[in-house]
Amino acid sequence: MSVFYVLHVKEKSLSDCLDAIRFLCDPAEKQKAHITVRGPYQRKIDIRSVNDKVAGRIVSIDGVDNFFAYNQNTVFFHCSAPVLTTVWKKPDFPFNPHLTIYDGRSTEFAHRLYDILKAHTYRLRFWG
Repeated sequence: MSVFYVLHVKEKSLSDCLDAIRFLCDPAEKQKAHITVRGPYQRKIDIRSVNDKVAGRIVSIDGVDNFFAYNQNTVFFHCSAPVLTTVWKKPDFPFNPHLTIYDGRSTEFAHRLYDILKAHTYRLRFWG
C-alpha cells in the first residue's frame, strides 16, 4: 500500500463547503478535501518537521484547472503558498499543488463542471 501525506483545510466553514462540492460531484467520494504534498512511500515516515513548516501558513486557492490532457476526468482548484515548495516531495509528479474537486468516470460531467468553475474568480485563503 502506498502512503501519501496531505494538507487539510483547517477552516471548518471552507472545509465543509469544499467537502460538500466534492460529495455533490461524486456521492461515492469518501476523502475530505486536501492537497497531497508527499508520496508515495512504501511505509509511514515521521512528518513532524513538515507539519511544523506548514502549520499556521496561509494557502490560497487561485483558480481552477484540469487534467484532461492526461486522459483523466479531473477538475481541481490550483493552490499556492511559498511554504508548499519547501514541503513538496512527490518524485512521480511535477510541482502542482491542487485540491481535487472531481476525479471520476464521466468525461461529460468533468467538462461541464470545469466550464462552470472557470467562469468565476477564486480568491480564497485558508490556514495550513
